Amino acid sequence: MEILGIGGWELIAIIAIMLVVAGPKRMIGWSYTLGKYVGMARALWAQTAQQLQKELNESGVNVTVPTEIPTRATLASTVTKMVNDASRPITEPVDEIRKELEPIRREITPGDPNVAKAKAAANMNGILKANAKPSAPTATAEKPADAPPPPPPPKQDDGFGTWGG
Repeated sequence: MEILGIGGWELIAIIAIMLVVAGPKRMIGWSYTLGKYVGMARALWAQTAQQLQKELNESGVNVTVPTEIPTRATLASTVTKMVNDASRPITEPVDEIRKELEPIRREITPGDPNVAKAKAAANMNGILKANAKPSAPTATAEKPADAPPPPPPPKQDDGFGTWGG
């Protein structure tokens, strides 16, 4: 559930805060006023989108203006669609090449390709572990157990006084 980009739990929290701050009688009035303004905003958005769509159609631009107020979900789906459309000239040739090379890969790779991938990953992990440098031992000086901690460094005067004197 999403209303104007506000999730369910956020809406419940807002209503609870309103109930505590305003009380039930004033909250009903506020809700009515808020609903009225939301309706006006939606009508204004629809009118603006309709006029903008008319202007875009007359100018020959192939763009569709959303008639609903955009939410996070609609914006995400629109951006995903635009990215997919823009990347299609690149992805389609790559997919065709993969389809052409798939029979050749099957001939070269004996057995199940997933098993071959798992073996290759295991070999790579073994190579990486073998080539990893062992951690150098750190030299720690033995401190006597009863040694007092070192004194704090002296404070430098930065030219400003303090209220404490």
